[in-house]
Amino acid sequence: MFTIVGSGFGLYGYLPALVDVFGESVILPAKYEGTINSRPELQKYRSAINWVTDTDAAFARATGVVLATAPTEQPALVEQACRHPGIKTLILEKPLAPSPAESMALIDLLMDSGRRYRVGYSLLATRWGRRLDLRNAASDELLIEWMFTAHHFSTGLRTWKRQHEHGGGVLRFFGIHLLALLAREGYQSVTGSILSGDVVSEPERWQATLEAPGLPPCRIDVDSRAGASRFRVARGPAEARSDIVDLSEPFASEEFRPDPREDRRISVLARLLESTSADDESFHRLYIATNEMWRQAESLAGLHLRTVTANGSHARDSS
Repeated sequence: MFTIVGSGFGLYGYLPALVDVFGESVILPAKYEGTINSRPELQKYRSAINWVTDTDAAFARATGVVLATAPTEQPALVEQACRHPGIKTLILEKPLAPSPAESMALIDLLMDSGRRYRVGYSLLATRWGRRLDLRNAASDELLIEWMFTAHHFSTGLRTWKRQHEHGGGVLRFFGIHLLALLAREGYQSVTGSILSGDVVSEPERWQATLEAPGLPPCRIDVDSRAGASRFRVARGPAEARSDIVDLSEPFASEEFRPDPREDRRISVLARLLESTSADDESFHRLYIATNEMWRQAESLAGLHLRTVTANGSHARDSS
């Protein structure tokens, strides 16, 4: 049986996915009961929950753990979970830790522990992501555009998800999804990387270029404070690009749940959980390659602050 650490996405995302995939009970600490009771779409899962006093009691009974918490908390939780010999599988959210170096240390810990683990790079398990194949497109430029307004910006919410040093911001929280996707396709080198925004500690836009032998040069543009919403993967020169993916957002092509109140990403999480039956070696390689490109992107990135023009619009500072 799995347990979950995290009262947000852990409950409204992973709880339904766990019940759907494994069809068994989930162990939860009593502190989450209020959250379950407050969400009408989760009431049907109450019969699948075994309540225990706290997280350590849940770890003592579990064979698997989902960690859907802040990156600053995940390393200590992994160490705590690994002290329980009954836990054989860990599912972690991205980024694994606030920085590439801390994340690599956590990957080493997980590999040394002998536990099976997966990381929630969920774009890999989308319908379009599973079909993406760039192996025969070496002569075409690839463009990935992801434009949206992050929840924390639209609501003014003060959260770690907007703070670079805590594992948030446009690259660490959003852009890393694309690095995992491109690492799977065989990309190895980040040749350019720029972060920009109004506040040094809260980067909003990430622009990067990537290269790999036998693959098209790739240009990434992720704007988490854009006025419009669009997710696009396109191939070819600027004057004659052909869209591979063109959606309002990355999960727009996922099937609806029977209950429309449920999160659309549950089906993607179910595929992530199902991957725990596959061989681990390819996942180890993918996570190491993703982390290395993240390290490269950060080592190249300088933060370009935007200045406000006379008419109140933003202009890119060239510094």
